[in-house]
Amino acid sequence: MLLVVLIFAVFMMAVGSYGIAIPAGLVRFGRAFAGGPGVWGGFALRVVLAVALWFGADGSATPLVFRILALASVMGAISLPLMGQKGLERIVERVASMNSFVLRLICLTVLAAGVFLFWSARSG
Repeated sequence: MLLVVLIFAVFMMAVGSYGIAIPAGLVRFGRAFAGGPGVWGGFALRVVLAVALWFGADGSATPLVFRILALASVMGAISLPLMGQKGLERIVERVASMNSFVLRLICLTVLAAGVFLFWSARSG
């Protein structure tokens, strides 16, 4: 399961870095995702991440944090079908209207979270 967490961590680091470098490109990616796999793709990704975090927790350097993040991922997964396609598209448009500095700060947080997950999964 830690391999799956590592893959998610690398993806988060890549998306965060891309968003810092090219915020408009990240917005285009978000719009494409919301219009494509959207709600159910996001739901599936969050469930896979939750399962990987939960069952990989004991092998990580921070098992409690992994379990808390797994529960947060499940809550995120549940929220997607509840908000529906239109709700997801509204969120993407709200992000698209953000100042590029704010968007870069959010992406920096995503990058940092990916680095943390990578470190914790490798150090356990």
